[in-house]
Amino acid sequence: MCGIAGILDATPQRSLRDSLRTMVSLAAHRGPDDEGMALFGPAGVWSAGRDAPGGDAGEWTAGLGHRRLSIIDLSPAGHQPMSDPTGRYWIVYNGEMYNYVEVREDLRKLGREFRSHSDTEVLLQAFIEWGPGCLARFNGMWAFAIWDAASRKLFLARDRFGVKPLCYAARPGWFAFASEAKQLLAALPAGQTLNRNTAADFFFWDIQDHSEETFVEGIRALPGGHFIEVDGDDMGSARAAPQKYWIPEPERGPAGDIEAGRFRELFEDSVRLRLRSDVPVGVTLSGGLDSSSIACVASGLQRRDGAAPPLKAFTAVFDDPGYSEERFADAVVRRAGLAAARIRPGGHDLARDWTRFVQCIEEPFATLSFYTNWKVYERIGAHDVHVILNGQGGDELLLGYERYRVPFLSFLAGSGRLPAAVREMVRGRARGNLPLWRLALNLVYFRMPALRAWRRGRMLRPFVTDAFFRLGQSRVGTLREASSHRDLADLLSKEFGKFQLQHLLHHEDRVSMHFAVESRNPFLDYRLFNFILGHGVDALLHDGWSKYVLRQAMDGVIPEEVRTRTDKMGYDAPTGRLLRENAGAFRELLDRNGGDPLLNTAAIRRALDEGGIADSVLCSALSYLAWKEAFAIAA
Repeated sequence: MCGIAGILDATPQRSLRDSLRTMVSLAAHRGPDDEGMALFGPAGVWSAGRDAPGGDAGEWTAGLGHRRLSIIDLSPAGHQPMSDPTGRYWIVYNGEMYNYVEVREDLRKLGREFRSHSDTEVLLQAFIEWGPGCLARFNGMWAFAIWDAASRKLFLARDRFGVKPLCYAARPGWFAFASEAKQLLAALPAGQTLNRNTAADFFFWDIQDHSEETFVEGIRALPGGHFIEVDGDDMGSARAAPQKYWIPEPERGPAGDIEAGRFRELFEDSVRLRLRSDVPVGVTLSGGLDSSSIACVASGLQRRDGAAPPLKAFTAVFDDPGYSEERFADAVVRRAGLAAARIRPGGHDLARDWTRFVQCIEEPFATLSFYTNWKVYERIGAHDVHVILNGQGGDELLLGYERYRVPFLSFLAGSGRLPAAVREMVRGRARGNLPLWRLALNLVYFRMPALRAWRRGRMLRPFVTDAFFRLGQSRVGTLREASSHRDLADLLSKEFGKFQLQHLLHHEDRVSMHFAVESRNPFLDYRLFNFILGHGVDALLHDGWSKYVLRQAMDGVIPEEVRTRTDKMGYDAPTGRLLRENAGAFRELLDRNGGDPLLNTAAIRRALDEGGIADSVLCSALSYLAWKEAFAIAA
C-alpha cells in the first residue's frame, strides 16, 4: 500500500522534478518504507538510484513518484517506480493484487520471467501482455499508472469499487495525478476554488464522493471500474477521459435456492486471498455480524495452515453502553482464539487532533465516527500492525442498514408479491432494529424525496446564506436520484458507486493510511457482488432477517449470539457531545470565518452554545470551515 504521483508537461520543464518531489513528500505517511522518482525528457531517463544521460538536472516532460509501504516482497526488488527489463514501461502502484500468485503463473506459462516476488511486477507484466484487458484478471484493490516511454502515453486505472484513491487535474498542455488531493494542490497554482455544487450536495443532502467532481474545482476523481489514457504529446485528446472497463456479471443460481454454501465458499476464498502478506495481518472487530465473520473465518484459515501467533483483533470499547459492543466482541475472541487489543477512543484529544484530522480527511465530514476510526488506526499503527481486514462494504453488499428495507419492500410489492411484502414487514418488526410504526414511517419518508428535501431545508435554513440555500434547493435532483431504485442491480450500483460506499471508502483509506496501515475489505470481492446480483433480494432480506445469506453461511462459524443479533451499532461516536466539549476552539474558528459566503457563522456560533442545531449540521459546518482554512480554498 503506497502513495503515488505523476506529472505530464508538454513543454520540457526543470521545475517538474521539484513539483513532483513535493507531491511525493506529501504522501510520506502512506509509504514510510521507501521513496522513488523517475523523470523522462529529451535527455533520456533519470530514476532514483541510477543516472541516465542528462542526469536529474535536465528538462523533463514526464515524471512518476512513489512512496512505499512494504507488504509483499519486502526486498529492494519491490522498489518503485519499477520498469520492465527493456526500460520502456514504468509503473507506480498503490494497492494489492490478491491473486498475484495465480496471475504470475499464467504469465510464466506464456514465457514471461520475473525478477522479484512483488505483485507490482506481476501487474506490469500483465499490462504489457494483455493491455487494458489485464484488469479483468485481477482480484484486488488498486490505483496505478503506467508510462509507456516509447509511445509517450500514460495509462491510469482504479479498481472495480474504487477502494484505492486516484485523483487528477488537467489544463492545456499539463496533466497530473496523485493518491490524495493535497498532493495535487501542491502542484496547482495557489488559491484554488471551492466546488459549490459538491458543497451543496454535502450540506443539503448529506451526499459526497458521488461523482468525479471533488470539493475543489478542477480536481477530479477517477471513478472505480474505470481507466484513463493520456497522450503525452496531445493532452487535449478526447481519449483523455475515463473509460468504463467493468460491468458486473451476475452469478445465477437455482431458482428459489439461497445457496448459502456457495456464498460461504466465495467468502472464505475472499478472506484467504486477503490474508496474503509478508507482514503480520490483524482484524478490526466491532462485534457485529460482518467483522465477526471475517475474524472467525480468517482465524480458522490461519489455524488450518498452521500460522502462528493468533490473529490480533482490535476492538473499540466505549464507556457509554449505548455505543459499546464489547460483550459480542469478547464472544468472538473466545470462539476464534484471537489476541484481543482493546482501544478506548476518547474525545479529550479532539481539539489537539482536529487540524491534523481535517488535513488527513481532505474534505468536510458530517460525523465524528470517522474520528473514532482515526483513533482506532492510531492504536493499530502503534502495535506495528500494517495490514488489517475489516468489514467495510458488508452493509452495502448485504443490505444491512434498516433503510434498505424500504426498497426491498417496494421491490416485492412492485413485482406483484404484495402478501410477501406484508409478511416481511411484520416479521421485520421482531428481527429488525425498528418497531413497526417506525418502519412504516421510513417507507413513506425514504420514498418521498420532496419530504426529505423539506426536512433538510428546515434543518439548514437558519445556518446558511440565502444564495447557498437557493443553490442547495436547486440540486434536489441529486437526492431524487439517490432515492429511486428500479431493482436490486440499480440499488447496489448506486450504493457502491455513488451514494453510500464511496465516501466510506474515502475516509477509511485516509485514516488508515495516515498511520501506514493497509485496510483490506473481504466483502468487496467482485465475485461476491456477482453472486448477490444473481440471487436477488430474497438472499439478503428474508423472513424478517437482514443479511440472511451471511447468517446462514456463518452457522456454526461465529458465536450464535452474534449470528442472531438484531441490533446494530458499529464504530459510532457521540458527535454533538464531543464538539461541544471542545467548543472553545470551534468558537474561534467560527469567528475567523464571519464572512463565509455559504454559512451564517454567527447563527452557528449561537447554536453551538445554546443548542437548536442538528449534530450533523454542526459537524458539517465546522469541518467545512476547518478544511477550507487548512487547504487555503477560496469559497
